[in-house]
Amino acid sequence: MKLHQYDLAIDELEGAVSLDIQGQQKLAEAYLKSGRLYRALDSYKKLYKADSNNSHLLQQAIILEKLDEESEALKVYVKLNGLAPNNAYYWKLTAKSALKNSEYPLSLAAWNAVLERSPNDLEAINKMALLYNKLDQAELADSLLKEGLKLSPESRFLKSSRLKVLYRQRKYAEAVKISEELFAQADSNLVHQKVAGISNYHIENYQKTIDLLSNVIEVETESDLLHYYIGLAYRDSGDKEKAAEYLEKAIELGVTKNLGNYYTQLAVSYEEAGETAKAIQAYKVAYSESKDKVLLYHLARNYDSYYKDKKVALSYYEKYLQEKDTANEYLMNYSKHRIQELKNAAHFENGSF
Repeated sequence: MKLHQYDLAIDELEGAVSLDIQGQQKLAEAYLKSGRLYRALDSYKKLYKADSNNSHLLQQAIILEKLDEESEALKVYVKLNGLAPNNAYYWKLTAKSALKNSEYPLSLAAWNAVLERSPNDLEAINKMALLYNKLDQAELADSLLKEGLKLSPESRFLKSSRLKVLYRQRKYAEAVKISEELFAQADSNLVHQKVAGISNYHIENYQKTIDLLSNVIEVETESDLLHYYIGLAYRDSGDKEKAAEYLEKAIELGVTKNLGNYYTQLAVSYEEAGETAKAIQAYKVAYSESKDKVLLYHLARNYDSYYKDKKVALSYYEKYLQEKDTANEYLMNYSKHRIQELKNAAHFENGSF
């Protein structure tokens, strides 16, 4: 039925002297189909008062969602759960509505209610697992997804969710295995390639990282994260020039929270390439961005090896010791030893004992 036909139906039904339940329902449907949502909502409320049919309550919740009245819609769904506690579909709607309202415990409880009534519901398994993952309960998420995959071993959406969960748990080897299964099923979307590329880096499959992330970067050209990992992969596979190119680009694109780390890795690349002066400048920026105390040690060491005048190196060694970097006792001990060596050398040069 076209919009003008709904308008004609509304005119006819509104003009009636009285309407039975069926007529009232047709009017409510016409309001809804023609986009007159408030009138439709009011009509379904009147219908529910007239015959207490749960379908009228359901329509109220759906309309409230269309009106962006999410919290009110959730109240209606919860009411439906009380009226029809064995209806898995109503529990599923409650779970989704609760998630929209950031009512995470209620959403989990509702998904659990779905599974109690319909244990093989793969959508419920998947959505509940993703919510567990969002709430930093990745082990529970993974356990659910493994059960789901027993029910449907070839389910791509369950594998996709498990890939994200494994990545969050830093189980990179398992994540790579799942990604390869997805690729074998001709499911190589950009998210899967990105997660697989980064996971491969962490298990030292550097060329695989470069290949996968290079594909993604053709689309996500402004991604600092992709440039960063490609840079790391080039560096760790021995191509220092390419590493610097990608890490510099990551810095150019990077957001503030990542810059300290990006500059640190760029500094390491410069240092390994023998470009100490550039490494020093990169370490300086990295420290100014992150205030990571161990960078003071790296600044001291690079100044120490590059410049004949050891005053700046000595100053950085002393600053590093003041920071009390107890997580790196070896570096602290070396710094103390090196400070003493430099001071002794200065005494000899000055002729004082």
